[in-house]
Amino acid sequence: MRFRFVIYIALLFAIAGFFLLRRFYHPTPPPIPIVQELSSRLAGSPVRRVFFRPNSSVNAVTDSGKVVSWETYDSPARAVSERTVAWSNENMVSLTLSEPNKIWVSMGAASRGFYLDADGVSDALVSPDGSLCLGIAGPKLMIWNTTESSIHNQFAHIGEIEAVGLSKDLKKVVVAAKSGSSDSMVTIWNLENSASEGTLPVEGAVGSVACSTDDATVVIATQKGVELWDPQGSPTIHFLTAGSVPPSPVRAVVFSPDGRILVSGDDERKITFWDWQKGQKLNELGPPPFAYSPGAPGVVSLAYTKDGSLLVAGQGDGLVRLWNTANFH
Repeated sequence: MRFRFVIYIALLFAIAGFFLLRRFYHPTPPPIPIVQELSSRLAGSPVRRVFFRPNSSVNAVTDSGKVVSWETYDSPARAVSERTVAWSNENMVSLTLSEPNKIWVSMGAASRGFYLDADGVSDALVSPDGSLCLGIAGPKLMIWNTTESSIHNQFAHIGEIEAVGLSKDLKKVVVAAKSGSSDSMVTIWNLENSASEGTLPVEGAVGSVACSTDDATVVIATQKGVELWDPQGSPTIHFLTAGSVPPSPVRAVVFSPDGRILVSGDDERKITFWDWQKGQKLNELGPPPFAYSPGAPGVVSLAYTKDGSLLVAGQGDGLVRLWNTANFH
C-alpha cells in the first residue's frame, strides 16, 4: 500500500514537472547569420529608409537627403546622384525627388515616366504594386494614381506626419502624425471615400506603422514598445516589449513576406523577431560591438527582400546591417 502511494506521488511530481518545463523552458533559437555590415559614407546620418531593388542591391535613404547604394554586399557604397527614395519591385516603379516640388515617376525597365506636381513634398513612398504614389509634405499626405498620373486623395493632419503605411489590399492608409506637444495620433483613412475609419492617440513619437497581411491589425512602433491595434475589434491595446525596464523605444517595424513574423528595431540597436499573434519573442539580434555616434537613435528602418531571405536594418548612426533569414522560420 505504501509502495503504491509512493508511485502515485512520483507520478504527480513527474506530471507537474512536465507542465512546468513546457511553461517556462524556451530553447535558445539558432543564431541568424549576419551577411554584411555596410557603412561607408552614411556614418553620422540616420538611415530613414532601406529597400532592395530587383537585383538585390541595397539602397539607403538618409535624413540628410543622400541616397546610397551597394550593388553587391561586399562592394563599396556608391552615392546615387538622383534621389530615388522608393522602389516597387513588383512592377519596377521608382520615385525620385529630382526637382523642387516635383516627383519623377519612372515606369518599367525602359525608364519611361512623368512628373507629379508635389508642392512642399519632402519624402515619397510607392505601393508594392507600383499603382499608388504617396507624397509627404509636413502635415499633408498626397496620393496619386501612377497609372493615370492623377491625384487620388489628400489628407490633412494637425501636426507633421511621422509614419505612413498602406493596407495590403491598398484600400486604406495608416498615418501617424504629431498631435501637439510630444504625442501622436494614428489615423486610418479609407482611400475609396476619404473617410476616417478610426483614430488612436499614442503617447510620445511614432517611428513606424505597418498592417498585418489580413489588414485586421495595425502595428505601431512607439516609445513604450510595439503596439498592436485592432480597430474593428476590442479597444484593448496589446504591447510587445523585448524585456528592457523601462522598455526601449521602438522606431521600426516590418512583417515578414508571409506575415507570420513581426520584426522590430529599438533604440538599443536590438532587432527582435516576434510571433506577434501569440505575443512571443522568437529571436533577437544584439547590437553591433561599436557605434559611430553614441546616443544616436538605434534601429530606425527595416526591410525584407520579397522572398524573405534577407533582412536589412538602417540605424540612426548611419550603419546598415544585413542578415540571412532564409532558414529562420
